[in-house]
Amino acid sequence: MTQSSITHGTDSLRSLAGATFPRAATDWGRAGAGVRGPLLTVAVAVTLDVLARHSVVLIYPFPVLLLTVVCAAYWGGLWPALVSVVVT
Repeated sequence: MTQSSITHGTDSLRSLAGATFPRAATDWGRAGAGVRGPLLTVAVAVTLDVLARHSVVLIYPFPVLLLTVVCAAYWGGLWPALVSVVVT
């Protein structure tokens, strides 16, 4: 019996999926590292805004925001740090 074209197509899709899953996991890891810093910056900025609206104001919020930009640069590199700078 010969192998049908449907079985052959399925086998090629399995081999293609097996080749792309490890790469996709690596890409998600890189994307997660690049998003973590700007998300931290947004979370801290929103928290500072909510605290300011409830009359709990930090006298100097700049060091806190600067620390989030430094964390973004450390975790993700230049582009996440620049995104964090724009957010602040």
